[in-house]
Amino acid sequence: MILIKGFANSGSEARWDMIVAITGGTGLIGRHLTALLERKGVEVRILSRRPDAAVQWDPGQHRMSPGALDGVHAVVHLAGESVAGRWTEEKKAQINQSRRQAAEFLAEQIKAANLRPVVVSASAIGYYGDRGQNWLSESDGSGSGFLAETTVAWEASLGRLTDVASRNVVLRIGVVLASQGGALPQMAAPVRMGMGSALGSGEQFVSWIHIDDLVRLFAIAIDRTLDKSAILSGDLSGVYNAVAPLPVTNAELLQAIAATLGKPFFLPRVPGFVLKLILGQMSDMVLDSTRVASDRISSTGFTFQFPQLQSALSSLLKN
Repeated sequence: MILIKGFANSGSEARWDMIVAITGGTGLIGRHLTALLERKGVEVRILSRRPDAAVQWDPGQHRMSPGALDGVHAVVHLAGESVAGRWTEEKKAQINQSRRQAAEFLAEQIKAANLRPVVVSASAIGYYGDRGQNWLSESDGSGSGFLAETTVAWEASLGRLTDVASRNVVLRIGVVLASQGGALPQMAAPVRMGMGSALGSGEQFVSWIHIDDLVRLFAIAIDRTLDKSAILSGDLSGVYNAVAPLPVTNAELLQAIAATLGKPFFLPRVPGFVLKLILGQMSDMVLDSTRVASDRISSTGFTFQFPQLQSALSSLLKN
């Protein structure tokens, strides 16, 4: 656990004397995590390139607001060029460069501030590549293809943060299900119009996680006492798969979305070659099969509020 100055009760939530800095905090995960931490009385500093941000940071320009990390107990590192968009050679270079620059710059700034914070970083299950029906754990090696190669390089750059952290945690995140933002609204849109259909073979596995469970994972990675429902035997350290226990196939996912919305699901599947024509190499994100196990995080004592897909979708989708 983080050694903090103390806490006091205020209303229904304990108030922690804790400061957490979040890079990339204006994105989907960052917004939800900020809301969770602030409800618990944690001071959150969002490090952002946006010109209106209170705390400025720009790894590409080696720029950060003076004192941005003063007194920080933990750093959550989410920043990096989005993988969404057509993967031109320029786009792929930006994805790789942004992750390397961000990790290196963050490590330099932590060291310069003479800090030893807990560091929690986002990675992705793209690390495993297209692995068919095989169950994959943290001990399995990386796969092939751009996503896998990018994630391997991404995690290698995160090694710089290990050198300056009191404790380092990396979460390999699956497909994040949220009501606004992320993949779910895009998948649900054609279903709402009565045009639901499996993509590719429909048999590729999708390892998913509800946004609420994901931000709870980030919170306990920062400090295990931040979630009273998670009775952990010790602090998290190392790499964990951030996925729900029950991955589903693409066809099962789309059918479940249709059932939740009360919409038909009868159209023929969209062939993989059509997706490749439309999306180019980025179609790998839809067509790759990655069946990821959550046994390691579950073994710590963490319990999922949404372990099953249907309950997750029911909480997120509105007719």
